[in-house]
Amino acid sequence: MFYGGAAAFLAGWLALGTWPQVAEARLRPLPSTQRQERIFLEKEITQRQEKFVLEKEVGTEFLDKAVPSRRVELRQLWRTVRQHRDGPEAPSALHRIGLINLEQHRLQAAFRRFQRILDNYPSYPRYGEVLELEFSVAERLMRGERGRIFGTLPGLRDRHGAIALFRKIVEQAPYDELSPMALMNIAKLSIEVKDPATAIGALETILDSYGHTAVAADALLLLAEVHRNRVIGPDYDQRAMREAGNAYQEFLLLYPNSPRVDEAELGLAMVKELQAKSLLRMGNFYYDDRNRPEAARPYYAQAIAAAPQSKTAAQARARLVDAAAGKPGWGTPLDWLIGPHRP
Repeated sequence: MFYGGAAAFLAGWLALGTWPQVAEARLRPLPSTQRQERIFLEKEITQRQEKFVLEKEVGTEFLDKAVPSRRVELRQLWRTVRQHRDGPEAPSALHRIGLINLEQHRLQAAFRRFQRILDNYPSYPRYGEVLELEFSVAERLMRGERGRIFGTLPGLRDRHGAIALFRKIVEQAPYDELSPMALMNIAKLSIEVKDPATAIGALETILDSYGHTAVAADALLLLAEVHRNRVIGPDYDQRAMREAGNAYQEFLLLYPNSPRVDEAELGLAMVKELQAKSLLRMGNFYYDDRNRPEAARPYYAQAIAAAPQSKTAAQARARLVDAAAGKPGWGTPLDWLIGPHRP
């Protein structure tokens, strides 16, 4: 028993004596080989986390805790786009990049990311959603929202840029339901930037290619207003007046139950009044300036037919009575000096 107790005491004493050395050995840095293996394992775990993030469903509310910052996330996403150009990861990464650009108010940059998806990955399962995102970006520019340069500096309002984005949407998906709406927005923006020719082209495209859609009625009425606004006065641009009148009449014929019928009737009355004034002035020119009442009568008759209930029509009737009675016209100051003009 004595030897057994001594052996136990000696073992305990040795253990106590070597414990600080064991603890010190645990605190020592790992050898270079083991340290490299640990770094390699950490990188592999990080890469697996990134891959898991990219395979997750992309959404505006998505924020992965494994990504420490937007800058790092964008770097990882762009690396995925470069490394997997032909794989399903690339469009998902571009989708996410575009959403981040939207959060940063970099509207043009976000549109470019979405457009890249539509151009290069037509089989992307969320193709329709990406197209709607493009439309929302163009609408934000249309409302006057200012994009950010480099994510910080505010840019200028860019209605011309919004027109270009809407055009790309129409070119990308001409048979999508968003296309007539995009054309309608192009027309409205073109009116704002004083470009009636572009507005007329967009509206005519709606009527020709999307006449069955809900925006066709509004497009027809807006087309009539654009033509009417191009008329400076009764002495100018008879073609614009005719185009406006035809568009108003077509609207009333095709959409008699529309809530905007009163608006169309008022516009048509204004156009007819302008036409009547133009015809009256032509009649007065032949009657008063050229002393040719027989040439003036057709114009007076047309003025009465254009707007029968207007004051212009009443004046045309009075001039017809004068012409029928053989009453001479007013003449010009030169006629007053040297006598009436002889046809």
